[in-house]
Amino acid sequence: METENQTGTAGRTTGETAALRNDTAAAPQEGRPLWQRISGIDPKRENEMTRDQRDAAIRKLVQDVHNRAVAEFESEDSGKIPEGERSIFWDPLQRICLQLGISRTKLSNYSRELTGLRAHELSDRILAKRKLPERLTHWVKTLVGLEMNSMRETIAKGRIDGQVRQFWMARMVKTVKSYRLHELRAHFAGEMGFANFSRVSRACLLAFGMSLDHVEADLVRTYVQKFLDEMLKATGEPPKRHERQEPQVKERVLTPEAQKIIDDAVRFAVGGGKKETHVA
Repeated sequence: METENQTGTAGRTTGETAALRNDTAAAPQEGRPLWQRISGIDPKRENEMTRDQRDAAIRKLVQDVHNRAVAEFESEDSGKIPEGERSIFWDPLQRICLQLGISRTKLSNYSRELTGLRAHELSDRILAKRKLPERLTHWVKTLVGLEMNSMRETIAKGRIDGQVRQFWMARMVKTVKSYRLHELRAHFAGEMGFANFSRVSRACLLAFGMSLDHVEADLVRTYVQKFLDEMLKATGEPPKRHERQEPQVKERVLTPEAQKIIDDAVRFAVGGGKKETHVA
C-alpha cells in the first residue's frame, strides 16, 4: 500500500505538476492583494513555481515598484508637492507598499532574492540618479571655490604648471572629503537629500557604479583645473609650448596696446630676447 501511494505521488508529480504551476498564474484574482495580481504569485502555492517562473513574477513586481517610485519623485519635481513638505526621511515605499498591499519586509525579501537590493535601496537608487549629480556638483563647486579663493595669493606667487596643478588637486580632494567625515556626515547626507551617510554612499555606487569618493574626486579635479586655468589667464601667464606652435593664421592688424602685450608675453616666454620680436 505504501508503495502504491509513493507511486501515485510520483505519478502526480511528473504528470500534474506543470498543470498545477500554470494554475498558479491563472488562480482567481478576486480579493487578492494588488502585488499578487501584478506578479502572479500565490503565496500558498509559490513553492510549486519553477525558478524561471518565480524570477519572472518577482521581476514584474520590482518593475512595478520602480515605476511607482519614479512617479512619486516626478510629482515633487512637477510642483504638485509644496516645497519643504517632504523631509529627507520621506520615502515613497510607505505609499507604494500600502497601494500594493504588501509589507516592506516581504517586498524586501522578494527584491533581495532577485536583485540583492532591499526595498529602500530601489528608491534610493532612483533618487541618486535624479538628484545626486546636481547636488554633489554644487557641493564640490562651493567648497573648492571657497578654499581656492583663500589660497589665491599663495598660488599666484609661483608658476602654475603641472606639478602645481597635481598638488592642489590632491590637496582639495582631501579638503573636500574632510567636510563629510565623522560628525559632518549627517550634514552632508542631508544636503544630498538622504536620511544618513550610509544610504547616500550606497546609492551612489548603485546608481553610477562608482564610489562616492571616486565621483567626488573627479568633480574636485575638474573644478581645480578650471580655477587654475582662469587664474592663468588673469595673470597673463605665457601660453604653453603646444599653444605657441599653432599654425600661422592670416596676418591681422593689432592696436599698439595689444601688440605691446603680445610682444611682452613672447619676450618672457623666450627668456627676454634682445631684439624686437615681430608676431604675425
